[in-house]
Amino acid sequence: MWARKVRTALLVASLAAFAWLLAAGSALSYQVIDERTAPKAIVLAREIEARFAPLPDSTVHFKLAQGTAVSIKEDRGEWLFIERADGQQGWVRRDAVERIGVE
Repeated sequence: MWARKVRTALLVASLAAFAWLLAAGSALSYQVIDERTAPKAIVLAREIEARFAPLPDSTVHFKLAQGTAVSIKEDRGEWLFIERADGQQGWVRRDAVERIGVE
């Protein structure tokens, strides 16, 4: 009688672990694919400010030096949402960076 309950509990735990492993693997795959396919850009200006919002008067989040490579996560015309190699994200003006690897 107890063996049947233990077997059922182990089966449920195994299925839950498999589902968690499948979800974690999918998330990791998405992150790797996104990182490798995201458009890249280089900072052209001597120093630019990445902001919390795509507005000229929004709060400055961090600064980027000339030559810094970034990934473009979103394009809103005049503003680009970028991500540094360390994961910091912010909005920069389009004319401050140059896309690379674009035909």
